[in-house]
Amino acid sequence: MEMNQYLDIFIDESKQHLQNMYDYLLKVENSTREDGVVHEIFRSAHTLKGMAATMGYEHITELTHGLENILDELRNEKIDWSNDLIDLMFQAVEELSESVDKIVKGEGTASFKTETLTELHEFLSYPSLSTNDDSIIKIQLAEDCLLKGACAYMVLQKIEEYATVIKTSPSFEEIKEGNFIEHFIIHIRSEEPFSLIQKEVMHMADVKNVELHIRESKREDVVSSDYTVASETVRVKLDDLNVLMNLVEELVIDRTRIQQMIQPFSNHNLDDTVKHLFRLTNDLQQVVINMRMVPIETAFKRFPPMVRNLARTLGKKIRVKLTGQETALDRTIVEKIGDPLVHLIRNSIDHGIEHPEQRRENGKELEGTIELSARYKGSRILIEIKDDGSGINRQSVVAKAISKNIVSNRKANSMLDEDVYQLLFTPGFSTTDEVSNLSGRGVGLDVVRNSIEALGGTTSVTSKSGQGTVFSIDIPATLSIVHAMLIKMKEDIYAVPISSIAETLFIEKEEILHIGEEHAIHFRNKVIPLFFLNELFEYNEEQNERLHHYVVILEKGEKYVALVVDGFLHQQDIVVKPLSSYLKHVSLVSGATILGDGKVALILNHNELFKERVKGTDG
Repeated sequence: MEMNQYLDIFIDESKQHLQNMYDYLLKVENSTREDGVVHEIFRSAHTLKGMAATMGYEHITELTHGLENILDELRNEKIDWSNDLIDLMFQAVEELSESVDKIVKGEGTASFKTETLTELHEFLSYPSLSTNDDSIIKIQLAEDCLLKGACAYMVLQKIEEYATVIKTSPSFEEIKEGNFIEHFIIHIRSEEPFSLIQKEVMHMADVKNVELHIRESKREDVVSSDYTVASETVRVKLDDLNVLMNLVEELVIDRTRIQQMIQPFSNHNLDDTVKHLFRLTNDLQQVVINMRMVPIETAFKRFPPMVRNLARTLGKKIRVKLTGQETALDRTIVEKIGDPLVHLIRNSIDHGIEHPEQRRENGKELEGTIELSARYKGSRILIEIKDDGSGINRQSVVAKAISKNIVSNRKANSMLDEDVYQLLFTPGFSTTDEVSNLSGRGVGLDVVRNSIEALGGTTSVTSKSGQGTVFSIDIPATLSIVHAMLIKMKEDIYAVPISSIAETLFIEKEEILHIGEEHAIHFRNKVIPLFFLNELFEYNEEQNERLHHYVVILEKGEKYVALVVDGFLHQQDIVVKPLSSYLKHVSLVSGATILGDGKVALILNHNELFKERVKGTDG
């Protein structure tokens, strides 16, 4: 049987079962040790073992088998939970996750170490086969059996449906290879009746004899009160979904063209038909966008294991709080947001949360908290990474910035806290002189900002000394189709995402302030920088000589900049197309779109304007 066709299903379901095991182990670690929790972990481990065995991944099969043995002891109350056992099971789940990751990369799992498997076996300290504590099954196959290994493996699978296999003789690997002469022995632990197991095994092909000695006792089945209703779903390849999205994007462009083409005509039936087409394409567009949306939980769930491991490495106590995991984003954004979040969380672990002794001295709980949250903010998503650690030391940041000649002493003393914290995103900036294996406050944060801005997002920082830090990420929910305002500059048209526009104005020339060689205007009791679009793109016309000006006010958090344009056109949904390699260096443009008349409009990157904003004009 060709297994490659089932590889994607195996990977997806394996990740789900591993996450389920990890979630329930976290509950155990947090003192939730009901029987139902053990059964949920056992169920996932058993299912994963069966899938791995079918696919031929022996390391995963053996490791989950070892987990099953321990879980079975826990279910039968022969052993109890302990910190060492919890750590060992976390270790096993993490190694299983690494194995699946290697499969995803096409590296296989054969090279994995076996220390964890050995530790699982040693933890139970199983007695030899000669003891009477467990039961022995002696299986004899028919003399003419052609595929001894395959047949023996199927017998093992069948027995595992009714019992826990402790060990085998010869070894599990030798049995699978058919390296035995007349029979093989399986050491089991079960409370099922002899007749049931014997009957099931004897009904299998090529089984000649089954000698079974097993305890006869009743077993109380513990049924979890939790249940899930299977949803009606179908797996779709991401490539197919991308093709469908591209087709819908082209349909949206053609819809806009048709709307413009019929404007000169006055035909009631034609108008009704186009309006109906508009509604249909809108509905289709939303359905396809929703198909691409996935909960941010898929990115969030990787962080509790990471925090737990790093906290233990650093000798810290940290709990993770996740909220808003159901918040949905485009799959592409979820895939790309993971690495920036890793940078920020590692910074919080390494330099945010204090050691228990220091927290005790500061009157805090010994266990620190990192809260990762997501929520909707209009058409955008706000992600926050909040810790209750020591906060950012403004003086340290300012001193380092001055020493690196990033800002002058005079300028630094007049900067707002939020502007000081933005210095952390300067390439190579760090307030620590020690090199850490994990992070440094500022090390990698320029990568974070660049990655977020590449997604059309923004980053900001707030902090209170001794109380903690909050990193905020504001990103669009989808990258493919956005609502934008079209603006005019001479014969050219530009698009500005509506989500970045605070307001539009029509001002007199006299309202423009002149600060040195820069321009500014009053807006909402602030003085904000003013830019002329013709100067940014080097048009010949002098906009600043006009008596009246059209102005777009762009916002980024609590900051604003003003942009002078030739005029406003209208709002519409636009399909975002990436720039070619020839335009990658044009930082003021983030993409392009095709308009209804076939013309190309460039999409302005408002983040670049904020980098050019006049320092010290706020307030």
